[in-house]
Amino acid sequence: MRFLGGFLKVLSIFIMIVATIVCTAVAVMADVMEAYLIMGGALLCALIVTLNVWGTGMALSQTAKLKKKVQALEERLNVIAMQRYVAPEAIQPRPLQTQPAEVSGESETPIVQEDQPVAAPVAPAAPVNEKKKSKIWIPIVVIAGVLILGIVGLLVIKTLLGGLFGGQMENPAESETQTEVIWEEQPMEEAPMEEVPCGMTVDSVWVDDSYQDEDGSSLKMVYLFYTLEASDSNLKIDSKYTQMIINGNVYESDHFADKAAVCKYTPNYYYGSYIRDVYVGESKQVVATFKIPEGDLEGGKEIKLQDSQIPGIDSITLYSDEFQHATDPEEVAAMVDPEGFEAEMLAREEADSDTVKKVKKCLNGYYWTFYVNSTSYKIEFWEKNNFCVTTAFGANEGTYSVRNGYIFCTYPDTGYTVEIPYSFDESGNFDLDTIGGFDVFS
Repeated sequence: MRFLGGFLKVLSIFIMIVATIVCTAVAVMADVMEAYLIMGGALLCALIVTLNVWGTGMALSQTAKLKKKVQALEERLNVIAMQRYVAPEAIQPRPLQTQPAEVSGESETPIVQEDQPVAAPVAPAAPVNEKKKSKIWIPIVVIAGVLILGIVGLLVIKTLLGGLFGGQMENPAESETQTEVIWEEQPMEEAPMEEVPCGMTVDSVWVDDSYQDEDGSSLKMVYLFYTLEASDSNLKIDSKYTQMIINGNVYESDHFADKAAVCKYTPNYYYGSYIRDVYVGESKQVVATFKIPEGDLEGGKEIKLQDSQIPGIDSITLYSDEFQHATDPEEVAAMVDPEGFEAEMLAREEADSDTVKKVKKCLNGYYWTFYVNSTSYKIEFWEKNNFCVTTAFGANEGTYSVRNGYIFCTYPDTGYTVEIPYSFDESGNFDLDTIGGFDVFS
């Protein structure tokens, strides 16, 4: 019986190991979430069976040990009983002894002392061994260890086989008929995906072939003009983080400031790094700019778009054959935003003498302080057409000219010109948009 108990203990561990291996193989080959649930249930059942089998083995082992102790106790009791019992033949008679009676006038009567059987000395009983402590923690530790090893083995095998077979295993023993049945049942099991309405409409895509990157690479400036309409929910939009995917190559839009020359003349299309709200029922025109190598702008290529702020954008597919090419940024602006282009060109023309005098009267002798680009600025104007910009990095002077809608401030050392918008309201008050002129993010 003790042998049978030990056998059941070993059998319980074997059952747990086999169950772990089988469940791992099923989960790896199935590669679906249901397989992991089945694996967990099977391991739980195997754990229960293992505990029952182990408990039975422990009971049988303890029963065998107890029976052996009872037999040993019975044998010891028999020995003790034999030691206490003395056979009549073993009693040795002793000679009778007489004692003389005292003189008392009476007749002497001899006193006879009979020999009494003497019991043999009894050996002290051997101390009974104390009951060994229960070791029920042993199967729990073993089973928990096997379970943990099984889960770790699942992850290791899943990783190895996923790398070798592309994340999916096929059983060569399966027939073609079984494979066909699986493919036929898949559409019935999967719920139809609800299409997300896309409020984005691509107006046009332009490539500025005249653009030359600073490092001399083959990158070209690409302009994505689109209209976003918020029909069901409020949206947020900017000119950054929109992705254009061409043959697996991902290009992300960014705000390139003055380098995106076209955006300078398309005021009706928002171009900036700041997030703008588009509320329900409203629409907004936006332009996103990308730097893409010429090789990915060749004809015959499919393009997908992605942007976390635009729902349903992944349903849009573009083709490189649809891209329009130009060598003059002003030409692109005139085609995309003709009204805005005309207004911007007029605002940049030289102002007449009356306007120049009127503006200089509002500028000379005054200064403006503002904070932009994480820096504090101070710009001051004085006669005749001088200006000075002061920051924490120092002061730079230059000359300015008055245009119909801008003050052109030019630094003579570099030739760089800052275009500062200005305007007069209906009351004739002068407004100089210094932040609009110096902000590199708008």
